[in-house]
Amino acid sequence: MNLSSPTHPVWGKQEALLKEADKVEVFLLEETPTHPKEQQKSEAYFADFRILERYTPADSLFDTLRLLLSDTTQFELEQKKSCPMQAQYGICFSKKKKFVGLVISKADCPKSFVVSSEKDLLKKPLDLVLESRFYPILDSLTQKK
Repeated sequence: MNLSSPTHPVWGKQEALLKEADKVEVFLLEETPTHPKEQQKSEAYFADFRILERYTPADSLFDTLRLLLSDTTQFELEQKKSCPMQAQYGICFSKKKKFVGLVISKADCPKSFVVSSEKDLLKKPLDLVLESRFYPILDSLTQKK
């Protein structure tokens, strides 16, 4: 796991923001995105997915999630899965008005895509490894509430 590479295969230049972030939020998301023109002002969205619940992890989990997002062994860098993306979780690291994060699908089809306040980071889909460590951590966090 290389945390200092300027060309991280998942985060690219945004890896610096992931490291410098001073806030993390985890979201339980609606499965399908809502077109921007159909989004309700009274609702909150993350990457066009309606936020069903918000969670603020403890400091110890903050660092665990940061390391996990930097861990390239959690991602299959070449997309292979053909199942549809059905969102379940969102993770957002932020500092001031900048953010970088990940939308994660349900565990039966482990996929994700990166989101960022910066335009140079595309919503590139990434398959997750079948035994991704994201799921036990996020399941545990969201079931505590």
